[in-house]
Amino acid sequence: MGGGQEVKQRAKTPSVNVGDFNEDGHLDLAVANGNSDNVSIIFGFGNGTFRFPINYDADDGPNSITTGDFDENGYTDLAVSNGNSDSLSIFLGVGGGIFDSAVNYKTGNSPISVYPNPFNPITNIKFSIPEASHINITVYDVIGRKTKVLVDSDLNEDEYIITWDGKNSDGEHAESGVYFVRMTATGFAATRKMILLRYVIKD
Repeated sequence: MGGGQEVKQRAKTPSVNVGDFNEDGHLDLAVANGNSDNVSIIFGFGNGTFRFPINYDADDGPNSITTGDFDENGYTDLAVSNGNSDSLSIFLGVGGGIFDSAVNYKTGNSPISVYPNPFNPITNIKFSIPEASHINITVYDVIGRKTKVLVDSDLNEDEYIITWDGKNSDGEHAESGVYFVRMTATGFAATRKMILLRYVIKD
């Protein structure tokens, strides 16, 4: 791939579940919004039209949603899988279509993590390699443009920590906003979201 080629990230398709969440006899929708990291509850009127959504914050990258009465109180609860953070968000229903804030549970060990996050101006990227492989770690902006290649080499099995100083490949300061660091190895890829916050100190 040429150095000027752009990589565009595919939009995440929302996951939808159906139920009568506010117990009014009409079907409602629960939508996991992977691009905005939240869950929308949309109440139905029973004639094919719906109210404006009520949004609840999930973890990073919700990509599937299911329902059940997990606390056995007679109200529908939500379980949301978060693909970018290897976690599960549980929203307990309290009746009337209202849900408590999410309780997040870790479901796996990610080979790459970012800390601090959000950050200004430097963050650490920790990653582990189970076996020797060619590793590429690249930062992309929110619309998929390549910002900077951090690693592109053969590495042995080990745990590593690198830093990103918030600059692009031209040595210029990247703008505040959302970025994605993507790690690829033989037969494997993982992505983490980062938020760069630049503070302006006024006299």
